[in-house]
Amino acid sequence: MDTRKPQQYSQNRSFQHSEGVEALQNYARTNNSSPNVRYHVADAADPSTIKPEWRGAFSKVVSTFVLHWVKDKPTALNMLNSCLKPGGEIVFLCVSDKSKFHEVPLELSSLPKWSVYLKDAVPAVFPWPSCDITAEHRSSLLEACGFEVIACDIKKHQYSWKSKDQFKISLRSVLPHLSYIPEDKQEEFMDDLIKLAEERHWITGDEVPTIHESYLVIACDIKKYPHCYISRDQVRGVIRPTLPHLSYLPEDKQEEFVDELIKMAEKRHWITGEEAPTVHEVLGVHGYSRSKDMSFKTQPTAVSF
Repeated sequence: MDTRKPQQYSQNRSFQHSEGVEALQNYARTNNSSPNVRYHVADAADPSTIKPEWRGAFSKVVSTFVLHWVKDKPTALNMLNSCLKPGGEIVFLCVSDKSKFHEVPLELSSLPKWSVYLKDAVPAVFPWPSCDITAEHRSSLLEACGFEVIACDIKKHQYSWKSKDQFKISLRSVLPHLSYIPEDKQEEFMDDLIKLAEERHWITGDEVPTIHESYLVIACDIKKYPHCYISRDQVRGVIRPTLPHLSYLPEDKQEEFVDELIKMAEKRHWITGEEAPTVHEVLGVHGYSRSKDMSFKTQPTAVSF
């Protein structure tokens, strides 16, 4: 796929064309295959594309340079939360609104020379709002989606290309602006972009251009929620329907199993308090897989996108 050609952009003028996604999948399967790695396509902002078996199935989510392409972040984050096991974690790296990757093309697009072509352009980059991250490393957006921030940092990074032409080709693939600009003007647009990038110190070096960028890196786990109950019997009544284990145990052993479960839960501080027991749980969906000996255990699995 030649991303320099406007016809390769999708109808919604995003560079994420289905042909490109399929090509990436095929490339990954060919060049990075492994028995314990599978590649699937789903829309992070469309829960209907998420397979039922993914719900509560993963212990880790890793996202690299993806979330700034997603407009509906609450839907995407809630979907990711639903795919995590209790205690699951997510780490992601994305562009914030302070990133030059966002600022430089935006500034160029506002100039009269190019705004005439881009006045109807649909935004394709939705950077993480820097105002969402507080000095205490809290995020109202993440907390509203059931996450608790463990660590948050703005990482400065730089990387180089062999030549300016190689850099231009790379940059073209992530610039939906080009689909709005006449083909005979696209090279001029790229030249102006690189010139502005140099003025803003986004790019340095002539023979070996180097990009200087800052990215938002956040690690979260699923937020814990305490649930208080009137009595221990009420706790047992709530827990019982959620235990598929009981269907594998003899009926005369089920009560003993629940007793031992509650006893262990107290040791692990899952349940505290005697008269008014409190269950300290996480927001998420439980995922179990049955082993050959009929015991249940959570599987350490991860999803990366």
